[in-house]
This record gives sequence, C-alpha cells and structure tokens, in this order.
Amino acid sequence: MKVFNKKEGSMDVENWIIDASVDSDGHLTLNICHHDGSKVHILGADVSDETGWGDRFTTESIESEYKKQTG
Repeated sequence: MKVFNKKEGSMDVENWIIDASVDSDGHLTLNICHHDGSKVHILGADVSDETGWGDRFTTESIESEYKKQTG
C-alpha cells in the first residue's frame, strides 16, 4: 500500500488528504489521497454548479467494503 506523504498546506477532510497547488501559469493541481492507502478513483459524478467543477472520489478499499456490505 502506498502511503501519501502529507505536504505543508495540505488539508484533511475526514479520512481524505487534499493537496492543492498553483503553478506559475495559474493552473490548479489537486492531489487527493485517502488514509486507507488504496488507489483513489474519480467517479465522474459532475456535482458542480454552472461555473465550477466538482466530482466525487472513492478508493478501492471503500468500494470493496461497500460490496461486502451490499452483497
């Protein structure tokens, strides 16, 4: 399991770690990982408003647990 090295300026949201940075050209980069250490997947849920961007993320471990619970 890969362990994410939390950087200064990162934020914790429950079991998630989000690192945001902006390069010299103004591009935003987001790095997202979960404390469970499993691979993160973007779900393509498009949970944004008209002017922003929003999505939903999961991990292999979260999905595995969900499948166990729901059969």
